[in-house]
Amino acid sequence: MYTMIEINVDKIAQEVISGLKATMKLKDRNATGRTSASLFSEFDSGNMVLNIMGAKQWQYVEQGREPGKQPPLNRIIEWCVARGIPKEAAFPIARKIGQVGAPKDKSKLGVVEDTIKAVEPFILKELDKQAQASFEATIGKQWQSL
Repeated sequence: MYTMIEINVDKIAQEVISGLKATMKLKDRNATGRTSASLFSEFDSGNMVLNIMGAKQWQYVEQGREPGKQPPLNRIIEWCVARGIPKEAAFPIARKIGQVGAPKDKSKLGVVEDTIKAVEPFILKELDKQAQASFEATIGKQWQSL
């Protein structure tokens, strides 16, 4: 007979996603809400890997945008509207981002790193709680019957 310790990763995934959204808000990196709304999780049970994924623009939330290429103008227009900035400012903003990159304030970067630091205690506690309960429900009963 095989006995396994079962872990429900949904609760952990939701904590990470909630943490990412909260960190984005704290760092003022979610003007339109589109990026945080794109977050979702998948669990690969064969490889025991929990993936938290989101839209392509996550790379810019996490690492910023290097100079060299302008961001899509329609995204900058949406950002301007969300921030209460006149739409006419979108093209000059996009051009400036293409020239110097963004954001200038590096404290706005590292959303994932800061989130993981914040949610790590919850994840460890949750894993311990679930593993203990699963152990008691399976192996604990077998030991008691010896």
